[in-house]
Amino acid sequence: MHPHWQSTFGGLNGGGSFLLGSVLPVVVGLPNPFWSAATSRFAGNPETEIRFALPEAGQVTVKIFNTTGQEIRTLANAPFQAGYQTLRWDGRDQSGNAVAAGVYLYQIIATGENGAVKFSDTKRMAFVK
Repeated sequence: MHPHWQSTFGGLNGGGSFLLGSVLPVVVGLPNPFWSAATSRFAGNPETEIRFALPEAGQVTVKIFNTTGQEIRTLANAPFQAGYQTLRWDGRDQSGNAVAAGVYLYQIIATGENGAVKFSDTKRMAFVK
């Protein structure tokens, strides 16, 4: 693990409330090597882009959850190269059914070659029909 990286899991607890873990410590003079963002394109076009950057290659898992913590869909569980990445979510669950309008969460977990978690982030996005 890089000496400046530290990670803890964030996610949903059994009561449906959202818990955020720390992602990276603040290190003076070093930028955060990871970032993620969702670009909502749901209004009139049931698709959104989830973008993220990796400072090095690793295994990445991206999942969509509803606000009660139920997993809706796994968008990725595969190795990715270092650099900027984009995934698209079409507003459908794992079975291909359209989801209801509302707030959803996406979670990105990146692990290194040794399997240690290097980055974990969970963010909200709104699905509006």
